Amino acid sequence: MIKDGHAWNRWQLENPAEAAQYPAEGPADPEFDVLALRNGDGKLKAVVYNFACHAANTRAPVISADYPGEVEKCVQKQLGYEVPTLFLTGACGDINPVYTVKRDLFAERLGGELVRCVGQLEPITQPSLSVECREFQMPGREHPEFKEAEVARNWPGQLEHYRQAYETMKQREKPSYDYFMTGIRIGNDFAIVTNADELFCSIGMSIKSHSPFQHTMVAEQTNGAHGYVPTAKAFEGGSYETWFGEHSYLSTQAGEIIERESLEILKGLKHAP
Repeated sequence: MIKDGHAWNRWQLENPAEAAQYPAEGPADPEFDVLALRNGDGKLKAVVYNFACHAANTRAPVISADYPGEVEKCVQKQLGYEVPTLFLTGACGDINPVYTVKRDLFAERLGGELVRCVGQLEPITQPSLSVECREFQMPGREHPEFKEAEVARNWPGQLEHYRQAYETMKQREKPSYDYFMTGIRIGNDFAIVTNADELFCSIGMSIKSHSPFQHTMVAEQTNGAHGYVPTAKAFEGGSYETWFGEHSYLSTQAGEIIERESLEILKGLKHAP
């Protein structure tokens, strides 16, 4: 959201009513794609789904499967038997859960919709599998000056933490970084394309909308972890995802590069034998 001319994160506001006063800076993706595997008698062997929202509904400092774990429980309860329900994180670098939503409700809504979708899936009549892997050098970001005033305004209690992260990254930064992407085609109408970041949602939505496949999963944080990849608009607005550090150090054009490479991979897979 935009507050006082700067981008702020809604979850930083203690009062949910205050967050409602400010418009969202970018879109949220309401869609999710589902892939299911059945055995000969039609019983599900596995379900894979792709959803663009941080698995961060649990705010306690614990190790947790978070809402994907609750979704799996819900799916298995409704189906009446155990089935692995695998979650692929969508492009959700700027999308978090609404923390006032209880985990049971989160699981019920998403898990229930997942079961409904599984019941409506069309079979892949011409099964085939193609994979393309692409490795290249992703440009790094020339580090700017430490934005002390902005950090102090947004995260006053974390000022020293971000200062140390900035100095650490200055010592470790490189002109470019090894970057790995994968595309997987299953049948004629379904594909998965991966990236190694926390990609902002609108970039993932653009990849999906321009994909030559009817159904495309954009799976992030795979085969590496290079931090946040904001949009050009987000860099103008600021906030911690754009601050140079261990959590955000790729080129400001990284989003455009990932979108271009993703679409090239998908187009190549579409024409693969």
